[in-house]
Amino acid sequence: MEEITLYKGLYVLIVGIMAVLLSRLIIKVMGGKKTMLSELLGPIEEKILEVMGVDTKENMTLKRYFRGVLIFFAVGGAVFLLMEIPGLALSGAGESATIPLLLKVFRVSMENFILVAAGLAVFFALVRRLVHRKKQGFGNFWVDMTRIILYVLIPLNLVLAVGVSGAGIIVAKEQQHQVQTVEEETAGSRTDIFMVQ
Repeated sequence: MEEITLYKGLYVLIVGIMAVLLSRLIIKVMGGKKTMLSELLGPIEEKILEVMGVDTKENMTLKRYFRGVLIFFAVGGAVFLLMEIPGLALSGAGESATIPLLLKVFRVSMENFILVAAGLAVFFALVRRLVHRKKQGFGNFWVDMTRIILYVLIPLNLVLAVGVSGAGIIVAKEQQHQVQTVEEETAGSRTDIFMVQ
């Protein structure tokens, strides 16, 4: 019992330390301050924003920021709708074995990764506006999105991926696996099918 309490306490301590460090990183990134990743990711951020044609100095009004959010979700929604149309290579309907793994990974990362960045960008725009009431504008949606993805989500996911794989959690490339379980039922052995997404 003491050992379980010790593990729980250690877990809470580690999560608390990680939360403080992550919040400091996010505040620096959203404030446009240099981080330890700035030297490596700064040129990539500039190139992405240049290709997108974004004016990094622009401090968007609420209307322009909201328009950026709407454009982002309209394009993302169109991609999701294309993925749902049966018969298309992007769709999960029909023969799911023919869907390339990369497209499945893209869809999951859109759902679990890029949408999080959009939510964080909108959150920080509101916080920015509440903190700096005298200044006009909400920041730049495209700059916020790029910074959140490059400086926060990608490094965080890389660290978590190493931790998960180090813990021995397996990720399979195939959709389903048939395995023979060790336990035997009265009618014979049982075959379980595991779905992996």
